[in-house]
Formats: sequence, C-alpha cells, structure tokens
Amino acid sequence: MDTGPAHRLSGDADASGVRTSDDGDVLHIAVHRPSRSRSLLSMSPVERLWDRCPASTRLTAEESAELDALPSPVDPVPRSVTCELAADHLGRHVAFTVAASGGERWWWLLWAADLRKLVEAHPCDRRQNHGPHRDDCLLPQDHPGPHSFDIQIAP
Repeated sequence: MDTGPAHRLSGDADASGVRTSDDGDVLHIAVHRPSRSRSLLSMSPVERLWDRCPASTRLTAEESAELDALPSPVDPVPRSVTCELAADHLGRHVAFTVAASGGERWWWLLWAADLRKLVEAHPCDRRQNHGPHRDDCLLPQDHPGPHSFDIQIAP
C-alpha cells in the first residue's frame, strides 16, 4: 500500500530549529523551552517565558452564587478572573476561580464569545524541578499550551 512520498531528514536542524526533507518540505520545528533555573535577564529572547493571555471577565451573579455555595472554600470567590493560558492560545479562555472542600476540589471558569461554563478539574500533574525547588503546573489537567511555570504574568 502506497502511503505517499517518503521524506528523509536532511541531517540536524538548522540554527532556527527547523528540519526539512531533502526536497525542502518542513518536517519538524524545534521549540526551546525556557529553563527557570537561570535569571530572565541572562536569557536570550528565544528562551524567555511565554506571555500570559490578558483576557479577563467578571463572574456573573449566577456563577458567583454557584461558587459561594461550594463547601469549605479556601479563599473568597473573586469578582473577576484573568485567563491563565499563554497569550494567543486557541479556543476558550481558562481561569481558576476557587478551591473548595478544603482545597481538594478546584473550580475553573471556561469562557469564549458564545460560552461560559464552570467546571471542576484536577490540576495538571506536570512538575518542573529546580534543584531543591519544585514548580507545579497550576493549570487544569489536559490544558492546551505551555504549563503555568512557563508562562509569565505581564508587569
């Protein structure tokens, strides 16, 4: 069964991280993830953290009431939230709203132009270790894009 033309890689990626086939088709683009063990000032622009999405929204009265009714919240329900994903992400915005049941249940607001939805989701299980320090991803499990430790909050 013929599955189309076979592509061979033309050796290592070039300086930009792009690998091409012998006929020039782009096959792979390497993305360098920043290391947070170094100061941002010592990093090249390519290594800097992702910018955070600036979208924000106010919770509706119904959303606030639903979250206020949850048992044993860790903190008060916020009036407004800001998207926690990287800037220019695809799809819905995602923002943490409140941890309930003593911190065991995490609630998030998903929103887009045509949708608003409160959901309970476990946090992402991805961790990044920096010697004696550990950085947990604080986004919901199965989130799109980079992890929270790779996203910087705008100044």
